[in-house]
Amino acid sequence: NIVATNLSYTSFKLDWAAIAGVNQFSVRYRVEGSTTWSSVNVVAETTTLENLVAGATYEYQIQSKCGVAWSVFSTLAQNILPSGCELDGLTTGDISANSIDLNWNTTAGATKYLISYALAGSGNTPLGIEVTMPNGTIEGLTENSVYAIDVQAFCEFGWGPKSNIMNVQTTPDGLFDVVLGQRFLLYPNPTSSNLVLEFKTKPIKVTIYDVLGQVIFLEKAVNKMDIDVHHLKPGFYFIHASYPDGSVASRKFLKK
Repeated sequence: NIVATNLSYTSFKLDWAAIAGVNQFSVRYRVEGSTTWSSVNVVAETTTLENLVAGATYEYQIQSKCGVAWSVFSTLAQNILPSGCELDGLTTGDISANSIDLNWNTTAGATKYLISYALAGSGNTPLGIEVTMPNGTIEGLTENSVYAIDVQAFCEFGWGPKSNIMNVQTTPDGLFDVVLGQRFLLYPNPTSSNLVLEFKTKPIKVTIYDVLGQVIFLEKAVNKMDIDVHHLKPGFYFIHASYPDGSVASRKFLKK
Protein backbone atom coordinates (compact mmCIF):
# COMPACT_ATOMS: atom_id res chain seq x y z
CA ASN A 1 0.00 0.00 0.00
CA ILE A 2 1.50 3.35 -1.09
CA VAL A 3 0.54 6.48 0.86
CA ALA A 4 0.92 9.96 -0.69
CA THR A 5 1.35 12.86 1.75
CA ASN A 6 2.92 16.36 1.99
CA LEU A 7 1.11 17.48 -1.13
CA SER A 8 2.33 20.77 -2.62
CA TYR A 9 2.08 22.49 -6.00
CA THR A 10 5.22 20.82 -7.34
CA SER A 11 5.91 17.81 -5.09
CA PHE A 12 4.49 15.04 -2.91
CA LYS A 13 5.88 12.37 -0.62
CA LEU A 14 5.40 8.61 -0.98
CA ASP A 15 5.65 6.06 1.85
CA TRP A 16 5.15 2.30 1.79
CA ALA A 17 5.57 -0.71 4.07
CA ALA A 18 8.92 -2.44 4.57
CA ILE A 19 9.38 -5.82 2.86
CA ALA A 20 11.60 -8.51 4.36
CA GLY A 21 14.75 -9.16 2.35
CA VAL A 22 14.37 -6.08 0.13
CA ASN A 23 17.46 -3.86 -0.17
CA GLN A 24 16.35 -1.39 -2.84
CA PHE A 25 13.23 0.14 -4.39
CA SER A 26 12.61 1.79 -7.74
CA VAL A 27 9.87 4.43 -8.07
CA ARG A 28 8.73 5.49 -11.51
CA TYR A 29 6.30 8.33 -12.24
CA ARG A 30 4.86 10.32 -15.14
CA VAL A 31 2.17 12.84 -16.03
CA GLU A 32 -1.05 11.04 -16.89
CA GLY A 33 -1.17 10.34 -20.62
CA SER A 34 2.59 10.54 -21.08
CA THR A 35 4.54 7.57 -22.42
CA THR A 36 7.80 8.64 -20.76
CA TRP A 37 8.61 7.63 -17.19
CA SER A 38 10.98 9.31 -14.75
CA SER A 39 12.45 7.11 -12.03
CA VAL A 40 14.38 7.22 -8.80
CA ASN A 41 16.04 4.40 -6.84
CA VAL A 42 15.98 4.50 -3.02
CA VAL A 43 16.99 2.19 -0.17
CA ALA A 44 14.36 3.38 2.34
CA GLU A 45 10.59 2.98 2.21
CA THR A 46 10.02 6.64 1.35
CA THR A 47 10.81 9.27 -1.27
CA THR A 48 9.66 12.73 -2.31
CA LEU A 49 8.92 13.44 -5.95
CA GLU A 50 9.91 17.04 -6.74
CA ASN A 51 9.98 19.58 -9.57
CA LEU A 52 6.59 18.42 -10.79
CA VAL A 53 4.02 20.35 -12.83
CA ALA A 54 1.38 22.19 -10.78
CA GLY A 55 -2.18 21.06 -11.50
CA ALA A 56 -1.08 17.86 -13.27
CA THR A 57 -2.19 14.30 -12.49
CA TYR A 58 0.75 11.98 -11.81
CA GLU A 59 0.82 8.21 -12.12
CA TYR A 60 3.37 6.21 -10.14
CA GLN A 61 4.45 2.64 -9.37
CA ILE A 62 7.05 0.95 -7.16
CA GLN A 63 9.07 -2.23 -7.57
CA SER A 64 11.40 -3.88 -5.07
CA LYS A 65 14.75 -5.65 -5.40
CA CYS A 66 15.63 -8.80 -3.47
CA GLY A 67 19.21 -9.79 -4.05
CA VAL A 68 19.70 -9.29 -7.80
CA ALA A 69 16.11 -9.77 -8.93
CA TRP A 70 13.53 -7.01 -9.38
CA SER A 71 9.84 -7.63 -8.70
CA VAL A 72 7.06 -6.54 -11.04
CA PHE A 73 5.78 -2.98 -10.54
CA SER A 74 2.95 -2.32 -8.13
CA THR A 75 -0.56 -1.43 -9.27
CA LEU A 76 -0.68 1.99 -10.95
CA ALA A 77 -1.66 4.78 -8.51
CA GLN A 78 -2.47 8.45 -9.11
CA ASN A 79 -2.15 11.79 -7.36
CA ILE A 80 -3.48 15.18 -8.50
CA LEU A 81 -1.38 18.22 -7.67
CA PRO A 82 -3.12 21.49 -6.77
CA SER A 83 -2.99 24.29 -9.33
CA GLY A 84 -2.36 28.01 -8.91
CA CYS A 85 0.23 30.01 -6.95
CA GLU A 86 2.09 30.80 -10.18
CA LEU A 87 4.28 33.89 -10.27
CA ASP A 88 4.49 36.15 -13.31
CA GLY A 89 5.56 39.62 -14.37
CA LEU A 90 9.10 39.38 -12.99
CA THR A 91 11.10 42.45 -14.04
CA THR A 92 14.17 44.35 -12.87
CA GLY A 93 14.25 47.84 -11.40
CA ASP A 94 17.45 49.67 -10.55
CA ILE A 95 20.68 47.72 -11.11
CA SER A 96 23.99 48.77 -9.57
CA ALA A 97 27.41 47.20 -9.11
CA ASN A 98 26.30 45.36 -5.97
CA SER A 99 22.50 45.17 -6.02
CA ILE A 100 19.49 44.33 -8.19
CA ASP A 101 15.93 45.54 -7.57
CA LEU A 102 13.11 43.16 -8.59
CA ASN A 103 9.36 43.57 -9.08
CA TRP A 104 6.58 41.13 -10.03
CA ASN A 105 2.81 40.82 -10.08
CA THR A 106 0.96 39.98 -6.88
CA THR A 107 0.09 36.26 -6.72
CA ALA A 108 -3.47 35.57 -5.50
CA GLY A 109 -3.43 33.90 -2.08
CA ALA A 110 0.32 34.34 -1.56
CA THR A 111 1.56 35.15 1.95
CA LYS A 112 5.26 35.49 1.08
CA TYR A 113 7.74 35.14 -1.75
CA LEU A 114 11.19 33.57 -2.16
CA ILE A 115 13.86 35.18 -4.34
CA SER A 116 16.57 32.68 -5.34
CA TYR A 117 19.81 33.75 -7.00
CA ALA A 118 23.28 32.48 -7.91
CA LEU A 119 26.06 33.40 -10.31
CA ALA A 120 24.93 32.18 -13.72
CA GLY A 121 26.70 28.99 -14.78
CA SER A 122 28.54 28.63 -11.46
CA GLY A 123 26.71 25.50 -10.32
CA ASN A 124 26.46 27.04 -6.84
CA THR A 125 23.42 26.35 -4.67
CA PRO A 126 21.17 29.43 -4.99
CA LEU A 127 20.85 31.77 -2.04
CA GLY A 128 17.37 32.80 -0.92
CA ILE A 129 15.61 35.92 0.34
CA GLU A 130 12.06 35.82 1.71
CA VAL A 131 9.85 38.90 1.33
CA THR A 132 6.16 39.60 1.95
CA MET A 133 5.58 42.14 -0.83
CA PRO A 134 5.82 41.64 -4.63
CA ASN A 135 9.24 43.27 -4.80
CA GLY A 136 12.68 42.90 -3.27
CA THR A 137 16.34 43.82 -3.54
CA ILE A 138 19.30 41.45 -3.80
CA GLU A 139 22.37 43.03 -2.21
CA GLY A 140 26.02 42.13 -1.66
CA LEU A 141 26.54 41.07 -5.29
CA THR A 142 29.76 41.04 -7.29
CA GLU A 143 30.18 43.90 -9.75
CA ASN A 144 29.95 43.29 -13.50
CA SER A 145 28.63 39.72 -13.01
CA VAL A 146 25.61 37.84 -14.40
CA TYR A 147 23.18 36.36 -11.86
CA ALA A 148 20.47 33.75 -12.51
CA ILE A 149 17.35 34.77 -10.59
CA ASP A 150 13.91 33.26 -10.04
CA VAL A 151 11.02 33.93 -7.65
CA GLN A 152 8.23 31.75 -6.27
CA ALA A 153 5.18 32.44 -4.13
CA PHE A 154 3.99 30.64 -0.98
CA CYS A 155 0.26 29.86 -0.97
CA GLU A 156 -2.20 27.39 0.59
CA PHE A 157 -0.28 24.26 -0.44
CA GLY A 158 3.24 25.58 0.12
CA TRP A 159 5.74 26.96 -2.37
CA GLY A 160 4.35 27.37 -5.87
CA PRO A 161 6.16 26.87 -9.20
CA LYS A 162 9.29 28.94 -9.78
CA SER A 163 9.18 31.76 -12.28
CA ASN A 164 11.24 31.57 -15.43
CA ILE A 165 14.93 32.18 -14.71
CA MET A 166 16.07 35.74 -15.42
CA ASN A 167 19.75 36.45 -16.11
CA VAL A 168 20.74 39.92 -14.89
CA GLN A 169 24.16 41.58 -15.05
CA THR A 170 25.38 43.99 -12.37
CA THR A 171 27.21 47.10 -13.51
CA PRO A 172 30.98 47.53 -13.26
CA ASP A 173 32.05 49.22 -10.03
CA GLY A 174 32.44 52.96 -10.52
CA LEU A 175 31.22 52.76 -14.09
CA PHE A 176 32.88 56.00 -15.22
CA ASP A 177 34.19 56.28 -18.75
CA VAL A 178 37.08 58.67 -19.27
CA VAL A 179 36.86 60.16 -22.75
CA LEU A 180 38.70 63.41 -23.52
CA GLY A 181 39.01 64.11 -19.82
CA GLN A 182 35.25 63.85 -19.16
CA ARG A 183 33.40 61.28 -17.08
CA PHE A 184 29.82 60.07 -16.78
CA LEU A 185 27.97 57.19 -15.14
CA LEU A 186 25.38 55.22 -17.15
CA TYR A 187 23.03 52.62 -15.65
CA PRO A 188 21.36 50.17 -15.84
CA ASN A 189 23.06 48.71 -18.88
CA PRO A 190 21.42 46.74 -20.49
CA THR A 191 18.04 48.39 -19.80
CA SER A 192 14.43 47.77 -20.79
CA SER A 193 12.85 50.98 -19.55
CA ASN A 194 14.85 53.91 -18.17
CA LEU A 195 18.47 54.98 -18.55
CA VAL A 196 20.19 57.12 -15.90
CA LEU A 197 23.15 59.40 -16.68
CA GLU A 198 25.21 61.03 -13.93
CA PHE A 199 27.89 63.52 -14.94
CA LYS A 200 30.98 64.49 -12.98
CA THR A 201 31.27 67.55 -15.23
CA LYS A 202 27.99 68.71 -16.79
CA PRO A 203 27.98 68.81 -20.62
CA ILE A 204 25.95 71.20 -22.78
CA LYS A 205 23.72 68.58 -24.37
CA VAL A 206 23.15 64.83 -24.63
CA THR A 207 22.40 63.09 -27.92
CA ILE A 208 21.44 59.46 -28.47
CA TYR A 209 22.01 57.83 -31.87
CA ASP A 210 20.92 54.49 -33.23
CA VAL A 211 23.30 52.19 -35.14
CA LEU A 212 22.38 53.97 -38.39
CA GLY A 213 23.51 57.32 -36.98
CA GLN A 214 19.99 58.71 -36.70
CA VAL A 215 19.30 61.06 -33.77
CA ILE A 216 16.61 59.61 -31.52
CA PHE A 217 17.13 61.86 -28.48
CA LEU A 218 18.55 65.39 -28.05
CA GLU A 219 18.23 67.39 -24.87
CA LYS A 220 20.01 70.02 -22.79
CA ALA A 221 22.05 68.27 -20.10
CA VAL A 222 21.67 68.44 -16.33
CA ASN A 223 23.90 66.80 -13.71
CA LYS A 224 21.66 63.73 -13.50
CA MET A 225 19.31 62.64 -16.26
CA ASP A 226 16.64 59.92 -16.24
CA ILE A 227 15.78 59.08 -19.85
CA ASP A 228 12.77 56.96 -20.85
CA VAL A 229 13.90 54.46 -23.51
CA HIS A 230 11.18 51.81 -23.16
CA HIS A 231 9.83 52.67 -26.64
CA LEU A 232 13.14 51.97 -28.38
CA LYS A 233 13.62 48.79 -30.39
CA PRO A 234 16.03 46.25 -28.85
CA GLY A 235 19.63 46.80 -29.87
CA PHE A 236 22.68 48.99 -29.30
CA TYR A 237 22.57 52.79 -29.04
CA PHE A 238 25.23 55.45 -28.62
CA ILE A 239 25.25 58.42 -26.23
CA HIS A 240 27.24 61.56 -27.01
CA ALA A 241 27.76 64.13 -24.25
CA SER A 242 28.90 67.44 -25.83
CA TYR A 243 31.01 69.86 -23.76
CA PRO A 244 31.67 73.61 -24.07
CA ASP A 245 35.24 73.07 -25.30
CA GLY A 246 33.98 71.08 -28.28
CA SER A 247 34.90 67.65 -26.87
CA VAL A 248 32.46 64.73 -26.86
CA ALA A 249 32.30 61.84 -24.38
CA SER A 250 30.69 58.71 -25.84
CA ARG A 251 29.10 55.59 -24.35
CA LYS A 252 27.22 52.61 -25.75
CA PHE A 253 24.20 50.95 -24.13
CA LEU A 254 21.97 47.97 -24.95
CA LYS A 255 18.19 48.26 -25.05
CA LYS A 256 16.62 44.89 -24.15
